[in-house]
Amino acid sequence: MKFWQNLGKNLSKAALLLGSIALLAACSNPEVEDLKAISEAVKATGYSKEANQKFQDRLMAAKSEEEQKAIVEEMLVFFRPLPEKLNALNLQSEEGKAIRNNLSQGMGEMVAGIEKGFKLDAKDPNNAAAMMEAQKQMMSGQQKLMAAQTQLAAAAAKHKLKFEE
Repeated sequence: MKFWQNLGKNLSKAALLLGSIALLAACSNPEVEDLKAISEAVKATGYSKEANQKFQDRLMAAKSEEEQKAIVEEMLVFFRPLPEKLNALNLQSEEGKAIRNNLSQGMGEMVAGIEKGFKLDAKDPNNAAAMMEAQKQMMSGQQKLMAAQTQLAAAAAKHKLKFEE
């Protein structure tokens, strides 16, 4: 049951960080323009600090694995369209493209792995290999999301951008 709680936290953490960059600098720099476009695409999902807190509270209060899975499914509604939105961006800088690629691929892998896991009965020993594969896919996605977070933080520092509270 803890698995779905942790998954929900990790999924939301990436979206909140990436959507919270406040681009207060003049946007004549292609790298800054790209960061702004990425931030706007993430914000356009509608996922917010308030929504995150409600999801996290519900995940912690959930009484069963089925209830937790249902809550994570609700969260996925925000994240499924993100890879496509990010891939549609016409970014100019290599920095922006690298962040976008890690974010898009990471979110895509997380969502795909979660959806695979949802289709499996984790208690059925015949599903152990498939469940492990779904978990590997989620972990790979999570690593790419963390790489995107690191890249974004470095880019924000480089361009003296601030994150919203």
